[in-house]
Amino acid sequence: MALTDEQLELLGNQLVPLYQELEQDVIADIARRVKKTGRYTETAELMARALMEQGYSPARIQREVMKVLRADKEYQMAVAEHTKEYKQYVAGEISRVVAEAKEQGNSVVAEAGNMAFNADLSLWEQAGKSLSRPSGFRQLVDAMAVQTSGELKNLTKSLGFKNVGFTALENVYQYQLDLGLIKLTSGAYSWQRVVDDCVRELAQSGLRTIDYKSGRSMQLDTAVRNCIRTASSQLAGKVTMLNMDSTGESLVEVSQHWGTRSDGSCGHSDHAYWPGKVYTIDRGAHGAESRRLGYPIRNLEDATGYPSDPLGLCGYNCRHTFYVFFEGVSEPNQWEPEPEPVMVNGREYDYYHAMQRQRQMERQIRATKREIEAQKALGGDTKELQSRLRKQTADYKRFSADVDIRPKNERLRVQAGSSNLKYNGGKKTANNVIIHSDGTYNKGAIQMIENIERKNNEKGNANAITHFGTGLNKRQTYLLEQLSGYDSRCVVSKKNVKLSDLSALTAQTGVEFAMFTKGSERLIIRGDERSVNVSKSYALELKLLGYRWSGHTHPGIDDFCLMPSSGDKEILSIFSQDCTAIYNSTGKWYVLEKEVY
Repeated sequence: MALTDEQLELLGNQLVPLYQELEQDVIADIARRVKKTGRYTETAELMARALMEQGYSPARIQREVMKVLRADKEYQMAVAEHTKEYKQYVAGEISRVVAEAKEQGNSVVAEAGNMAFNADLSLWEQAGKSLSRPSGFRQLVDAMAVQTSGELKNLTKSLGFKNVGFTALENVYQYQLDLGLIKLTSGAYSWQRVVDDCVRELAQSGLRTIDYKSGRSMQLDTAVRNCIRTASSQLAGKVTMLNMDSTGESLVEVSQHWGTRSDGSCGHSDHAYWPGKVYTIDRGAHGAESRRLGYPIRNLEDATGYPSDPLGLCGYNCRHTFYVFFEGVSEPNQWEPEPEPVMVNGREYDYYHAMQRQRQMERQIRATKREIEAQKALGGDTKELQSRLRKQTADYKRFSADVDIRPKNERLRVQAGSSNLKYNGGKKTANNVIIHSDGTYNKGAIQMIENIERKNNEKGNANAITHFGTGLNKRQTYLLEQLSGYDSRCVVSKKNVKLSDLSALTAQTGVEFAMFTKGSERLIIRGDERSVNVSKSYALELKLLGYRWSGHTHPGIDDFCLMPSSGDKEILSIFSQDCTAIYNSTGKWYVLEKEVY
């Protein structure tokens, strides 16, 4: 079974912080170098202002000031040194990121493969059929990991910033310096304004990767997210095909979602043409099943292009999925119709264009955050930028509410990078290293280690229980005594239990727990390794009694175990609340928001 949109979003976001850190470091490095060059331009700046006051033309001012700068050997040497250091710095940072991305990417792809197989296993079990992991599963995952690593590396071969055109990353420092000098020699700019403009331009562009054949560039963090999402989706499709081949199944159903892009071709690239139907992966007629469904069953590749056409199903950044459809057993999904267009500020938005507007607003928010981080690295004033960010964020939330589409807060995040590290000749020297290669500690590091050890040895801490076996505290122990077996329940005072306590209980027992709150009391229910026994009818009963679903736990230590199941979503839809929490065995949590249709 293909992965859900939430799973793909989580997988896609795993590597984004690594590339955002690279982006933020490069922007801060360029801005620092431009700012440092300013110490050599003070005479030129004064000269330009004087000539402007005397009425000289901008062209004359520029010629005269550039003569002075070209004759200044100290200035020329500083520029040459910065240019050399910058290019070495960029090359080193890219090599580091490529190596880290390869290691992290392998883990993400492996997790995507496991998630896809487990989803398939659930479908086979629901149909009363058995499924075992095929012999070629490991080779399939490894091959996709190699392919993904290569694609991520290719993204870093054509990096740069967008200005009038596109400037390759290795030339950006020199470009910004030249642009700054043109502004300075006009007589209307101070060097500080040159630096501020440099930061703003780089932040608004963001570090981008370009396809030189098409001339189209894309922000690097977006390109990485799409790359991982696409790879995970394609791997899930291949896992499903492998499972179908091993069990002899031959029908699949393709998913359908709102906001599908369409080019009107009625072909592979028209993603509004083929979703929501059943297809065959062989060339059989399947006459009886066609009559049951009420339409001819076409071949999957003929209709959607899967797996050969990158413009079709599971192609680049495609959000459609497919899963096994058991002939004579499965019932086709009844897909909700897309909402009618809405008017916002005098403009009509259908679902697709509303989502595109959301993505545009998210990019603008990230650009402002990049500018804030770069100014912080330079010690600049960020009050106006913070004010702009608050307005952009409020506008984004308001628009999302107006079009009734959940805001994707995870896409507003920007990794701060290491711009708070000391700058030293184009190299990073971390102040927060705990232990050096010679075995010596930084000042304060021993106390830090002792604090960490003391915290991790506290009883009742879910992370400590999971990794150090510290055990439950007295209050949690008493609670577990009331919940000794599967489906046992107890009602306790609200002040005596929190969701972090349930996380600790899950760390101790390896099973799920759920919490429902009404006034000053809380109902706790114990489940097993996979679920808590709360049916839709029981959830409705709890709602009518005035309970809210505070949250529940999923056993496991990684972020992936936090992903909600379809059952979790169904239960949340019954309650009159917008969200609930999911905790894992280490105390991490995920906010499950109600889906809006």
